[in-house]
This record gives sequence, C-alpha cells and structure tokens, in this order.
Amino acid sequence: MFDPDLIVAWLAEVQHGSTVALRKDIAWASGAEPANASRWMEMLDVLGIVDISWASQTWRARPLTLTPLPGRYNVAVLAGARPDAAYWSHLPGVVFRNYPSPANQLPLPASVWMQWDDLEETRKIAAALGAEPVSCVAETIARRLDRIALGELTAPPARTTGLARFDNSTGNFLSCAYSSHPQDGLYEYKLYGRLPRYATVRNGSWYAAGKRIGIHLELPSGSFPLQWRPDSGTRDGQTLGQLIAPYKALLPKPQEEAAVMCTGLPPLKTEAGRVYDGVPRWIAGRIAQSLRRNLEIR
Repeated sequence: MFDPDLIVAWLAEVQHGSTVALRKDIAWASGAEPANASRWMEMLDVLGIVDISWASQTWRARPLTLTPLPGRYNVAVLAGARPDAAYWSHLPGVVFRNYPSPANQLPLPASVWMQWDDLEETRKIAAALGAEPVSCVAETIARRLDRIALGELTAPPARTTGLARFDNSTGNFLSCAYSSHPQDGLYEYKLYGRLPRYATVRNGSWYAAGKRIGIHLELPSGSFPLQWRPDSGTRDGQTLGQLIAPYKALLPKPQEEAAVMCTGLPPLKTEAGRVYDGVPRWIAGRIAQSLRRNLEIR
C-alpha cells in the first residue's frame, strides 16, 4: 500500500534529486500513472515539503520548521520534509490528520500540528525533531507578495506551432492562427511539439509567462473573482475564513503557499473551486491585491 508519510521521510533522508526519477519512483510505489505522480509532487511543493523546479528537473527537501498558524494561539504546523511518523506521532501536544483524497488521486501526507501550554517545552520537542521554530510563514509570505507583472522577453513560438489564445470571457484557450502581428493576450503553445508553454504578448513583443500568473494578468479584476467567506459573524482583518479560487483562475504558487500555510492543509476541491480554510481576511486581501484582482466578501 502506498504510504505518503513514508515517502516524505525518504525525501527528508535523500534531500535532493531528479524530478524525472522521483516521478518514476512515485508511479512505481503507488501504481499510478506518471501524470498522477506529477500532481502529487506538485502538492508536496504547495504544502511546503519540497521545492520543485520543473524547468531544471530537480527537487530539494525543505528544512523542517515549526511555524505558528495565523489567528490561533499556541498552535503551530510542522512544515518541511520530516522524519517517519514513529519519531513524532507519540509526542505530547502533537495532532495530525490524514486529509481525504479523491478516488482518482494519490493520498497526501498527514498535516502535523503542535499544541502547547508551555512554549519552552514545545521548543525542546521541536529541537529533538531537528525542527527550527520560525515566525508565521503564512504572514511572512503574504507581506512579501509583489504585484504580478510581465515576465522576461522571449522569442515567439515557431510558425509551425499550434497556438491557442486565452479568452477572458470563458476562461478557456481557443485555437488561433499564427500571425506576425499577434493580438495582445496570453498564448499557449507546445515546445518541441509536446511541452506546454505560455507567453504573453504586449505590443507585438512576447514575454515568458507561467499559466496561472498569465491568466491573472489577462483577466479583468472582477472576472472569475476570488471570494472570501468568514467563519464567524465578524469581518475584520484578523477574522478567519475560507478563500475560494475558481478553477478558471487558480492561485500561482506563492499565493497558494500563503493560503495553505494558514492551516497546513491542502485546498479542498469543490464545485466552486479550490477552497483554502483558515485564511485571515487581511491575507486573502493581500493575495487578491498581488494578483490585481477583486476580493468578494461573502
């Protein structure tokens, strides 16, 4: 049976390697298709367990840290690549949860929290695990979010490459003909006929783009909006709530990491989009502002 926590312990031991080799290992261990293995690896990146560079085809384990959760007293999440559960599951104050995964997806590793009455005792436990206590990661990331902007200039795709242009009204990519004078917008094409790539055109110049950032740059601020729903009747900046990102406009990695680290839980996939629990209103606002988007308060 595929044990995601055992895989994380192995990653903590190995520390770094090739994404190609890791995808093969995950697919072999789980019996899953390579595409499912890749999606599982992407979630490890979002959960702050590893850093993945798909461009350089490398991964690296993140240091083990203990970071407080925003808006919650005496609760911290264990982030980074961690040892096997046998080392931490029995410790005082440790709470962990295995997040339910859809039938067609690989199970994710458990989220691990520490609750404490005595901060000094928790620091001793963290030290025994080799975890470094740090300030709130979610708040740190949120404060450092810059407004998204065009990427670096890049060469236009080959004339023989099939092109698709992002349509703001539907949130879909629609096939289009190659032109030496392309319309402004976000384009999708294939590199070497198989690798999906994205680029933004402005005034005839092509700029490299990630898919999610490129989409947010194209969308009007009110189209496919981000939504925030409070957990309680109050709606001030520190109020916790659910941040909802529609599937047509998913969060780029830094923004998604800020949302995920508010609880240490992966997003819940619903009909409305991806739902991130426990996000303070001010962090939701910072995420929306960095993406040049409106935040609807529900």
